[in-house]
Amino acid sequence: MTVGGEGVGDTVFYSEFATQRIMKLDNAATTTAATDDESSSTTPPEPIPITPEGDRYRFADAIYDNTNTPRLLLVREDHINPAPKDVVNEIAAVAVDGT
Repeated sequence: MTVGGEGVGDTVFYSEFATQRIMKLDNAATTTAATDDESSSTTPPEPIPITPEGDRYRFADAIYDNTNTPRLLLVREDHINPAPKDVVNEIAAVAVDGT
């Protein structure tokens, strides 16, 4: 991922350090609401996790692929056996809608 994220239009995908989950941040989802004084207030979008909870997997080096179904192709580190010599790196695909 470039600078922690892979961008697609108004959407950025990134690996959140604290949870190691891939997050989807859709800037097009920013909402603007009028306030009482007739000015507007912008609410930033909330990131949406697209990978499961847990500390088994870590993700890196994602690229966006829209060949058939929009997805991220990335390196997935499997830490089911956390000793560094036992960590397995795999190429994986993650659907950008979280399925």
